[in-house]
Amino acid sequence: MSKEKPILKAFTVAPAWVFEQYPLCHITGEASLVHAETAAKAKYENRGEDDEHWFRASVRRSPEDDLFAPKPIEVDISEKAKKTLRHTVGVQQRCDLNGLYRRVCDRNYYNCSANNPTMLELVKAGYMEMGAKLQSRESVYFHATESGMEVALSYCARRRPEMLNLYYIQDTRQHVGNNLLLWGQNNNGYTCHLDKAGLYTKEEADKIHAHRATDVPLLKEDVEEAASLQVDVQRFHSSSDTEKPLFIPLKTEYYEAFISGDKREELRAYGPRWNEKTCRIGRAVLLSKGYGKQNRATTKVTGFKKQHGSTFGSRDRDAIKACFGTLDIEIACIEVERPKVVSNE
Repeated sequence: MSKEKPILKAFTVAPAWVFEQYPLCHITGEASLVHAETAAKAKYENRGEDDEHWFRASVRRSPEDDLFAPKPIEVDISEKAKKTLRHTVGVQQRCDLNGLYRRVCDRNYYNCSANNPTMLELVKAGYMEMGAKLQSRESVYFHATESGMEVALSYCARRRPEMLNLYYIQDTRQHVGNNLLLWGQNNNGYTCHLDKAGLYTKEEADKIHAHRATDVPLLKEDVEEAASLQVDVQRFHSSSDTEKPLFIPLKTEYYEAFISGDKREELRAYGPRWNEKTCRIGRAVLLSKGYGKQNRATTKVTGFKKQHGSTFGSRDRDAIKACFGTLDIEIACIEVERPKVVSNE
């Protein structure tokens, strides 16, 4: 006797996690959103088959992206008809969403016999309509009506209504200058930067406040309305004339490519000399053919990024390997505007 396929249990909520995998997240700045019951499952379910960097991946909670199971529109049709209606428009239960429903494809058709009793039930209820008949066989296409589509999509998981009310947590024991000291993401550390601060649900915020009265929940909208742009003195770099231009010595072919406008980006080994601070956007640059003073041009930094050597195109990869002997290296990509020649031979 064959075993019946177990019914996929649907949970009320699918917790959301941000999954960051080294080195991709450091190269592209990208992270993926994952739904799983626990952090361990979120990490495990996103492992690669031969991923040597998987063990260095990290996950953190993202409560604002949690999904919940809504209350579907109540209709007077059989359970089989409801299932068929969902299938028609591509709404399915997803294991990766704790059994919640999600529309997995943009479709609206169901091919079966014109006398299918389930379809006739749906047509009679006004949730399905009969389409064209196939000439090669005795079957027709059925399509969900506007009201049928609305019923089917009402099963889909969505963000919880309470996610509209998220909270920052302020540690009121101290301030940093005139700035609030806020809890970091995933209960980790403190920060004055909103983009690094954690967001917590009302339930989470109440628990934190109950544990320590000096940790006060602040409504997200209120904090962001009062927020202002400030300059962090620790990150400030003067752009005055007293700052020396960034000196970049070049081979003749690369210097001439910059002068002609064919080249706009210089690649260097990322490190103490070539990084986000030394190559900040707006800093003056002095390009030099070799180390002599006869052939020089001025420009300024217009862009900077750090990129792993293995992720470049074939032409750049060959140049990187020839210069550094390996592709397993972080590269500083310095973009400049078209230079102006200040001295020639």
